[in-house]
Amino acid sequence: MSGFYVGQKVVCISAFVYPHLSVPIVGQIYTIDRLTQGMNIPGITLVELPNGGKLGWWSYKFRPVVEKKTNTGMAILQEILTRETISDPVPVTIK
Repeated sequence: MSGFYVGQKVVCISAFVYPHLSVPIVGQIYTIDRLTQGMNIPGITLVELPNGGKLGWWSYKFRPVVEKKTNTGMAILQEILTRETISDPVPVTIK
């Protein structure tokens, strides 16, 4: 199908133009409600749209939301910076 799954967070990356409908907005994050298939094009329905459960949107107009896990990395860096330093460094002799 499209590589997406139900419950996945996605972001709209391409505009839809349908007057009189609530359409996904570029840059907005949505949750996949259901996977669909129409005219041989994979689609998804979206929880956050009032008509999202009835209308399928082309999945190629979305990409998965990438959650950055920088907090863990930053915590490790902070720990390294706050460790005790050696008070009396050992002299190094270079030959």
